[in-house]
Amino acid sequence: MDRKSKSTIERLLRALLELSAHTIALIAVLGLIRLVQWAIEGYWGRQGVRFFDRIPLRYIVDGADLMTLTGFLSVGVYNAIQAYRGRD
Repeated sequence: MDRKSKSTIERLLRALLELSAHTIALIAVLGLIRLVQWAIEGYWGRQGVRFFDRIPLRYIVDGADLMTLTGFLSVGVYNAIQAYRGRD
């Protein structure tokens, strides 16, 4: 294997490691969001909890999921591209 292809493989592995690290962190954060939802519903003793009698907890949790997914996706892809290009 020549030097150029070895360098390409190393850069690809760095990018894959970056993406896998972000995926593991994303799974952990989404799990924590679900745990908080479960704890709040357990505290009130029912599902369909509403804050200030207007905002369902599900909307807040879904919004947190969306923001987390969007943030991790954008930062993860950006960092993977930087890792592939060889920039730290």
